[in-house]
Amino acid sequence: LLVGPHEIFLNLFGRWFGTREFGIADAEQDMEKDDPKGAQLYRDLQTGEGVRRYFDRVFIGEVVEGPDVDGTSTWEFHGHLNADGIAELAREFGSETPSGPELEAFRKIAEDVRVTLLVGRDDSLPRRFDVHVELTPEHFDALEQADSGLDEQGFFRVDFGVALSDFGKDVEYQAPEKFEPLEKAFEAFFSGWE
Repeated sequence: LLVGPHEIFLNLFGRWFGTREFGIADAEQDMEKDDPKGAQLYRDLQTGEGVRRYFDRVFIGEVVEGPDVDGTSTWEFHGHLNADGIAELAREFGSETPSGPELEAFRKIAEDVRVTLLVGRDDSLPRRFDVHVELTPEHFDALEQADSGLDEQGFFRVDFGVALSDFGKDVEYQAPEKFEPLEKAFEAFFSGWE
Protein backbone atom coordinates (compact mmCIF):
# COMPACT_ATOMS: atom_id res chain seq x y z
CA LEU A 1 0.00 0.00 0.00
CA LEU A 2 1.41 3.40 -1.04
CA VAL A 3 -0.46 6.51 0.09
CA GLY A 4 0.53 10.07 -0.80
CA PRO A 5 -1.21 13.42 -0.41
CA HIS A 6 -3.10 12.98 -3.71
CA GLU A 7 -2.62 9.35 -4.71
CA ILE A 8 -3.22 5.80 -3.46
CA PHE A 9 -1.75 2.57 -4.84
CA LEU A 10 -2.44 -0.99 -3.70
CA ASN A 11 -0.67 -4.15 -4.85
CA LEU A 12 -2.77 -7.30 -4.71
CA PHE A 13 -1.45 -10.61 -6.04
CA GLY A 14 1.23 -8.80 -8.05
CA ARG A 15 -1.20 -6.36 -9.72
CA TRP A 16 -1.21 -2.60 -9.01
CA PHE A 17 -4.46 -0.69 -8.51
CA GLY A 18 -4.68 3.00 -7.76
CA THR A 19 -5.65 6.57 -8.42
CA ARG A 20 -3.80 9.85 -8.81
CA GLU A 21 -6.98 11.79 -8.00
CA PHE A 22 -7.39 11.11 -4.29
CA GLY A 23 -5.01 10.65 -1.37
CA ILE A 24 -4.63 11.25 2.34
CA ALA A 25 -4.70 15.07 2.09
CA ASP A 26 -7.91 14.89 0.05
CA ALA A 27 -9.49 12.49 2.56
CA GLU A 28 -8.57 14.82 5.45
CA GLN A 29 -10.03 17.83 3.62
CA ASP A 30 -13.28 15.97 2.82
CA MET A 31 -13.58 14.80 6.42
CA GLU A 32 -13.09 18.33 7.79
CA LYS A 33 -15.87 19.56 5.50
CA ASP A 34 -18.35 16.67 5.74
CA ASP A 35 -17.78 15.13 9.18
CA PRO A 36 -16.36 17.54 11.80
CA LYS A 37 -16.76 15.01 14.63
CA GLY A 38 -14.97 12.33 12.61
CA ALA A 39 -12.24 14.84 11.74
CA GLN A 40 -11.74 15.60 15.44
CA LEU A 41 -11.46 11.87 16.20
CA TYR A 42 -8.93 11.50 13.38
CA ARG A 43 -6.84 14.36 14.79
CA ASP A 44 -7.09 12.90 18.31
CA LEU A 45 -5.83 9.52 17.11
CA GLN A 46 -2.66 11.17 15.79
CA THR A 47 -1.49 11.93 19.33
CA GLY A 48 -0.48 9.61 22.15
CA GLU A 49 -2.92 11.34 24.48
CA GLY A 50 -5.79 10.90 22.00
CA VAL A 51 -5.03 7.21 21.47
CA ARG A 52 -4.97 6.63 25.25
CA ARG A 53 -8.31 8.44 25.61
CA TYR A 54 -10.08 6.00 23.27
CA PHE A 55 -7.96 2.86 23.66
CA ASP A 56 -9.90 1.14 26.47
CA ARG A 57 -13.16 1.83 24.69
CA VAL A 58 -11.96 0.03 21.56
CA PHE A 59 -9.81 -2.77 23.05
CA ILE A 60 -9.85 -5.14 26.03
CA GLY A 61 -6.65 -6.88 27.09
CA GLU A 62 -3.44 -6.65 29.05
CA VAL A 63 -0.08 -4.94 28.76
CA VAL A 64 3.18 -6.78 29.44
CA GLU A 65 6.88 -6.07 28.96
CA GLY A 66 7.59 -6.33 25.24
CA PRO A 67 10.68 -7.19 23.21
CA ASP A 68 13.32 -4.70 22.07
CA VAL A 69 12.49 -3.40 18.59
CA ASP A 70 15.10 -1.43 16.65
CA GLY A 71 17.03 -0.96 19.90
CA THR A 72 13.98 0.37 21.75
CA SER A 73 12.34 -1.35 24.72
CA THR A 74 8.57 -1.73 24.31
CA TRP A 75 5.31 -2.43 26.05
CA GLU A 76 3.22 -5.16 24.42
CA PHE A 77 -0.59 -5.18 24.43
CA HIS A 78 -2.52 -8.40 23.75
CA GLY A 79 -6.28 -8.31 23.54
CA HIS A 80 -9.41 -8.12 21.43
CA LEU A 81 -12.04 -5.63 20.33
CA ASN A 82 -14.43 -4.10 22.88
CA ALA A 83 -17.79 -4.38 21.11
CA ASP A 84 -19.74 -2.35 23.68
CA GLY A 85 -17.14 0.43 23.74
CA ILE A 86 -17.08 0.64 19.94
CA ALA A 87 -20.88 0.79 19.81
CA GLU A 88 -20.86 3.61 22.39
CA LEU A 89 -18.23 5.54 20.41
CA ALA A 90 -20.28 5.11 17.25
CA ARG A 91 -23.30 6.54 19.06
CA GLU A 92 -21.25 9.50 20.34
CA PHE A 93 -19.98 10.26 16.86
CA GLY A 94 -23.40 10.09 15.25
CA SER A 95 -23.09 6.73 13.49
CA GLU A 96 -25.77 4.08 13.38
CA THR A 97 -25.40 1.73 16.33
CA PRO A 98 -26.12 -1.99 16.20
CA SER A 99 -29.46 -3.32 17.43
CA GLY A 100 -29.64 -5.83 20.30
CA PRO A 101 -29.16 -8.94 18.11
CA GLU A 102 -26.55 -7.18 15.96
CA LEU A 103 -24.62 -6.07 19.04
CA GLU A 104 -24.73 -9.61 20.44
CA ALA A 105 -23.32 -10.97 17.14
CA PHE A 106 -20.66 -8.24 17.16
CA ARG A 107 -19.70 -9.20 20.74
CA LYS A 108 -19.09 -12.80 19.63
CA ILE A 109 -16.97 -11.68 16.69
CA ALA A 110 -15.09 -9.01 18.69
CA GLU A 111 -13.76 -11.61 21.14
CA ASP A 112 -12.12 -13.43 18.22
CA VAL A 113 -10.50 -10.36 16.66
CA ARG A 114 -7.08 -10.67 18.29
CA VAL A 115 -4.83 -7.61 18.47
CA THR A 116 -1.16 -7.21 19.40
CA LEU A 117 0.41 -3.76 19.68
CA LEU A 118 4.02 -2.89 20.49
CA VAL A 119 4.71 0.67 21.72
CA GLY A 120 8.05 2.24 22.67
CA ARG A 121 8.39 2.61 26.44
CA ASP A 122 10.17 5.96 26.36
CA ASP A 123 8.70 7.61 23.26
CA SER A 124 5.19 6.03 23.17
CA LEU A 125 5.51 5.54 19.40
CA PRO A 126 3.88 2.44 17.87
CA ARG A 127 6.36 -0.12 16.55
CA ARG A 128 4.12 -3.01 15.45
CA PHE A 129 0.39 -3.65 15.08
CA ASP A 130 -0.95 -7.15 14.31
CA VAL A 131 -4.56 -8.22 13.86
CA HIS A 132 -5.89 -11.76 13.53
CA VAL A 133 -9.51 -12.21 12.45
CA GLU A 134 -11.12 -15.61 12.29
CA LEU A 135 -14.82 -15.99 11.53
CA THR A 136 -16.28 -19.46 11.97
CA PRO A 137 -19.65 -20.86 10.88
CA GLU A 138 -20.92 -19.93 14.37
CA HIS A 139 -20.08 -16.27 13.75
CA PHE A 140 -21.91 -16.32 10.42
CA ASP A 141 -24.93 -17.97 12.11
CA ALA A 142 -25.00 -15.17 14.70
CA LEU A 143 -24.88 -12.54 11.94
CA GLU A 144 -27.68 -14.25 10.04
CA GLN A 145 -29.84 -14.44 13.17
CA ALA A 146 -29.24 -10.73 13.75
CA ASP A 147 -30.62 -9.94 10.29
CA SER A 148 -27.33 -8.27 9.40
CA GLY A 149 -27.92 -8.80 5.68
CA LEU A 150 -24.92 -11.12 5.54
CA ASP A 151 -26.03 -14.61 4.57
CA GLU A 152 -22.64 -16.07 3.68
CA GLN A 153 -21.55 -19.30 5.30
CA GLY A 154 -18.15 -20.78 5.83
CA PHE A 155 -14.85 -19.83 7.35
CA PHE A 156 -12.90 -16.58 7.00
CA ARG A 157 -9.40 -15.83 8.28
CA VAL A 158 -7.19 -12.77 7.87
CA ASP A 159 -3.83 -11.94 9.44
CA PHE A 160 -2.69 -8.34 9.07
CA GLY A 161 0.50 -6.77 10.36
CA VAL A 162 2.12 -3.35 10.17
CA ALA A 163 5.68 -2.57 11.28
CA LEU A 164 6.60 1.09 11.84
CA SER A 165 10.08 2.61 12.01
CA ASP A 166 12.20 5.61 11.06
CA PHE A 167 9.92 8.13 12.76
CA GLY A 168 10.55 11.73 11.75
CA LYS A 169 12.42 10.81 8.57
CA ASP A 170 11.27 11.86 5.12
CA VAL A 171 9.55 9.11 3.15
CA GLU A 172 10.16 8.50 -0.51
CA TYR A 173 8.50 5.92 -2.74
CA GLN A 174 8.27 5.11 -6.41
CA ALA A 175 4.68 5.06 -7.64
CA PRO A 176 3.89 2.35 -10.19
CA GLU A 177 3.91 3.52 -13.80
CA LYS A 178 1.02 1.25 -14.79
CA PHE A 179 -1.97 0.47 -12.61
CA GLU A 180 -5.63 -0.46 -12.87
CA PRO A 181 -8.44 1.64 -11.38
CA LEU A 182 -8.63 1.34 -7.60
CA GLU A 183 -12.28 0.28 -7.87
CA LYS A 184 -11.18 -3.03 -9.45
CA ALA A 185 -9.08 -4.01 -6.41
CA PHE A 186 -12.06 -5.48 -4.54
CA GLU A 187 -12.87 -7.73 -7.51
CA ALA A 188 -9.22 -8.80 -7.79
CA PHE A 189 -9.04 -9.61 -4.07
CA PHE A 190 -11.85 -12.12 -4.29
CA SER A 191 -10.84 -13.58 -7.66
CA GLY A 192 -7.33 -14.14 -6.23
CA TRP A 193 -8.77 -16.65 -3.75
CA GLU A 194 -10.45 -18.80 -6.40
